[in-house]
Amino acid sequence: MSAVATTTRPDGTPLAITTSEDETGIVWDLTTGDRLHILRGHSGPVSTVATTTRPDGTPLAITTSEDRSSILWNPCTGQVVERLQLPYTGRIAAGTDAGFVIAYGENIACFVWNPGPATGGL
Repeated sequence: MSAVATTTRPDGTPLAITTSEDETGIVWDLTTGDRLHILRGHSGPVSTVATTTRPDGTPLAITTSEDRSSILWNPCTGQVVERLQLPYTGRIAAGTDAGFVIAYGENIACFVWNPGPATGGL
C-alpha cells in the first residue's frame, strides 16, 4: 500500500481508498472489511489518494500516478469521473471544500482541480 484516504457514502458507510504500486486503487467498506471496487486506469504505480465530498453529498476520490495522470473516481461505484494528464508525476494530493490540490514536478507546482457539481472540470 502506498497511500490511504477515507470518506463516507451518502448513507454514512465509512470507506477507505488505498493505492498500490500495482497500478490500482482499492475501495474498502470499513464496516465490513469487504473490498468493494478495484480502481483500474493508471499505467504506473499509484502514489497518492485524496478525497472530498460534493455539496450534494457525493464522495469523490482522486489518485495520482507515476504515469503522470490523475483520475477522479466515484468511490461508491468505482467508476472514473474524469481524467487529467499532468506535465509531471503527481507527488501530493489533498481534498478541500473547493476541490483538490495537486502538487507535482521538480519545483512543486500546484493547482486546484475543482470537479464542479456534476460533470467535472478544471
